[in-house]
Amino acid sequence: VIERKGARVAFMTPAGFGDMFLIGKEQRTPEEIFDVRYRRPPQLVPRGMVVEIEERVDASGEVLTPLSEPEVERAAAAIAKLAPEAVAICLLHGYANPSHEQRLATAVRKRLLDAYVTTSSEVWPEIGEYERAATTVTSAYIGPMFARYVNQLSDTISASGIKASLQIMQSSGGIMPGSAAARKAVYTVE
Repeated sequence: VIERKGARVAFMTPAGFGDMFLIGKEQRTPEEIFDVRYRRPPQLVPRGMVVEIEERVDASGEVLTPLSEPEVERAAAAIAKLAPEAVAICLLHGYANPSHEQRLATAVRKRLLDAYVTTSSEVWPEIGEYERAATTVTSAYIGPMFARYVNQLSDTISASGIKASLQIMQSSGGIMPGSAAARKAVYTVE
């Protein structure tokens, strides 16, 4: 993440939220506030890699605007055309009702068999749209590289005759199975 050597990520978000990362949500340190030379760090997802989705779910999880099958196909085709290595899907209130995110993820996985696809409802099912989206994008950004590493490490351990399952330390200090860490790479960043 620090070296900006992650995957080429596409981002799926509700209509009207495509500029979320251009607008940003940033708190600069006291030293940076008056620094006229300050430059904002580059985004992990350029605006050209964002696909907006026509759907809406409210905070209680009730569907206000259904996700139609033609919209799912249109969005999946648009993502496939971008040819990303990873796809981050974060829809408004996806934590309350993940069904739209799951449908989109399934459609994208059918079109992009080798892409790393992750949803906010899987990675960070919490209130706070910007934070949830940023966490999901970060997980997608490092996910392909981390998943390859975890799979290779697991295969090496297994080939060595070790019968124990691979456990990966999380940023929180806890541990998680290697397979879960590969799906939620952002949990291991720190």
